Amino acid sequence: MEVQILNIVMTYIDHNMAGVEQREAFSCAKGQADGIYARLKENPDIMGAVLIATCNRTELYLSLREGSRANPFDELCRTLGADPDMHRTISRTLEGDEAFLHLCRVAAGTESQIWGDGQIITQVRNSIAEARKNKAVDPFLNVIFNKAVCAGKKVRTNVDLRIYDNSTAIRAVARVKADPAVKTVMVIGNGMMGRMIAAMLRRSGIRTIMTLRQYKHGEIVIPDGVETVNYSQRYDLMEECDSVISATTSPHYTVFAKEFSEIKNKPVLLIDMAVPRDIDPMAAGSQGVVCLNIDDICAGKKDALQEDQYRQMEGILEKYLTDMHKWKDFRKNMEKKIYVIGIGPGSEEYLTPQARAAVEESDVIVGYGLYVDLIRDLTEGKTVRSTGMRQEVERCRIALDYAVRGKKVAFVCSGDAGVYGMAGVMSEVAAERPDVEIITIPGITAACSGAAVLGAPLIHDFAVISLSDLLTPWEKIEKRLRLAASADFVICLYNPKSLKRSDYIDKASDIIAEERPSVTPCGYVKNIGREGERGVICTLEDLKKNDDIDMFTTVFIGNSSTKVINGRLVTPRGYREI
Repeated sequence: MEVQILNIVMTYIDHNMAGVEQREAFSCAKGQADGIYARLKENPDIMGAVLIATCNRTELYLSLREGSRANPFDELCRTLGADPDMHRTISRTLEGDEAFLHLCRVAAGTESQIWGDGQIITQVRNSIAEARKNKAVDPFLNVIFNKAVCAGKKVRTNVDLRIYDNSTAIRAVARVKADPAVKTVMVIGNGMMGRMIAAMLRRSGIRTIMTLRQYKHGEIVIPDGVETVNYSQRYDLMEECDSVISATTSPHYTVFAKEFSEIKNKPVLLIDMAVPRDIDPMAAGSQGVVCLNIDDICAGKKDALQEDQYRQMEGILEKYLTDMHKWKDFRKNMEKKIYVIGIGPGSEEYLTPQARAAVEESDVIVGYGLYVDLIRDLTEGKTVRSTGMRQEVERCRIALDYAVRGKKVAFVCSGDAGVYGMAGVMSEVAAERPDVEIITIPGITAACSGAAVLGAPLIHDFAVISLSDLLTPWEKIEKRLRLAASADFVICLYNPKSLKRSDYIDKASDIIAEERPSVTPCGYVKNIGREGERGVICTLEDLKKNDDIDMFTTVFIGNSSTKVINGRLVTPRGYREI
């Protein structure tokens, strides 16, 4: 049997196996998720959980401790207070590869009642966000859901699903428009679904009234041209309506049969978009009233091209499954290791795929506070330990401590971890722990990214020298400057100036000027890869007494052949053909 990607197991109840009444037993009203996640955390074998709850489906994904087993359907029933034996026949359970592929298909909209459903991918995103908010997501589920959303987007981009009314909101409005007797519609619910329906009705020229609750918190958005009525007065205004559409997350009915029966001029069309249902099914007993639920709205003939589209989708998903297996292998290799990661100069676009993967999979992120902030979007749900400047050894000890305890550690630093970075000191601190492997993941150092801003100054031999004397005596720095200058290297200077070393760039320029003319082409770049990035081309003389240069600047000093070509600093390699 093929090896599965991870110890992931899931269960689901959807429109294919259960009707609205059966799905109601597994519906999760707004606010219930917190309690569900809290109860799932009571099981020590469950490392992470994500719940997807929509009108069409309820799905529970579990990440289990290695070697552990758990029945996700039983866990779902336990958290919802449902009897598993009464409902087991309407559920299905998948694990490993099949669980991942199912999630990808859900995100793509091909498991929805409406083929190519345009809303489901947002619902999948919201589900993982809700799980993160409850601190219920482990690194495995976090990556799986991110990959599934990417796969769903890829399918929707590359496969023409040939469905143009691919949302339940569009279907509901189409049903209203199909009845010429419907001139006025009441929409109960001011959530996303309710607002979408109300806006489409108004664009179709139908008078639309939306209910509002007095106690609703936060911003209330009313589509243009939509009238409003207090929720408590909804029955009074139904006399004026030809149709009522209810789309709320309320655990109770919004339209009760008794109150509805007392309306003299009843709406002739009731559409219930919710699970659990908003409209009491008994309201349909009124003479001449049609009551449709979400299954009725979504029913319809399937596209004749679906089989071919499905094959196209499966080819795309196969690639994502292969990527997941590679990720699993990478994760396995991370155990008992500290990844010292160079994150580049700052902007996320400079972060290499290898560096991103290592950060995403790690349990713990360690680094200098500024550098951790640069990748803050990747640290959600992880333990983050940061320290201030000049605490490099302490950071190494923190990283080692977590690794010894079996955590996967990403130790981040700017630029390249092996160029004035933390790879060396981390190896020294961990010298007495040969059981912990230190692996350096390269990044883009300031010499490379800064050179790209200025042009091409490092095309020939060059030397990189730091002017910081915190760890290196100035006498040694001065000697290196003289030798590099006399050998005609292009020189790249890191840490050219600080508050305490304000004249070091002046000293360095004077030393190099002993070997090179004052008009030697030079340049410097501030805030490489970050907001305010700026490159300046100048001369060697211009580097002296230059208040624009600071600790966030990288300086480039040309050699005897460096020149400025069309505003770019270039050091020729020496090709004779040019």
